[in-house]
Amino acid sequence: MKGEITVLKLRKVNIFLIICMLFLNAVTVFAEKSRDVNGHVWKKMKYDNKCYYLTGYFAGLQKTEEIINIEVESERRQKFAFTEPFYVYQIRNKIRSYFPDKRNSDLDMMIKLLNAFYSDKYNLNIKFDAALRIILARQKGDIEKSDFWLREARKSILMK
Repeated sequence: MKGEITVLKLRKVNIFLIICMLFLNAVTVFAEKSRDVNGHVWKKMKYDNKCYYLTGYFAGLQKTEEIINIEVESERRQKFAFTEPFYVYQIRNKIRSYFPDKRNSDLDMMIKLLNAFYSDKYNLNIKFDAALRIILARQKGDIEKSDFWLREARKSILMK
């Protein structure tokens, strides 16, 4: 009986975390209903809309991370030997890769960086979330990772 309850709780946590992952991937889709935000859309947006979009994007990511933390902490309180699953660790790392570090968190600077990124015609079809990850990795000094993600984003466009 006790084992069945534990399995049910684990399933509940797993389902919840899958929903969180889907939410993370859907943040940009819901913000721009009919199409993905890429360089073409970004360049047409007014400055205020770019601010609102970035603010909403970061708020969605922050809320997702908070929900994951609440669920993991709930499991820890209920189970003495609870070990956080590796995929939860991976989700957290992915979410954190979209956040600027404290010294580069100025919204105006983020907009300027995205504007500069999308000024390259080869980057115009790269989706917003990929562009954000690329510029943030570069700002954090991880040039190798940034270049890798840029190559992969451009390659995925060519494959379409």
